Amino acid sequence: MSHWDCTVGNLENLLNSKAEVRMPIDSFLREWKKLLGIVIDGLKCNGYEVKELKGMEELVFVYEKITDVGALYRKG
Repeated sequence: MSHWDCTVGNLENLLNSKAEVRMPIDSFLREWKKLLGIVIDGLKCNGYEVKELKGMEELVFVYEKITDVGALYRKG
C-alpha cells in the first residue's frame, strides 16, 4: 500500500485513490535500468571495482539481465 502527500502535477488524489499498484516485475525493473546504469557508471568512475564493493556484483548482474529501459526513459 502506498500514500502520496506531494507529487509533480498534483496527482496525489488520483494516486491515493488506487493505493495498491500492480505491474509485472520485468516492467518494474525496466523503469530502473537507466538509473541503475547511472549508479554503476558513477561507482566505476570513482574507482570502485565489482569485486571490491559488497553487493556491486549482484547489482551489475541484475542490471545486465534487464532487457530494456522503461517507458519513462525511452526517447521519442
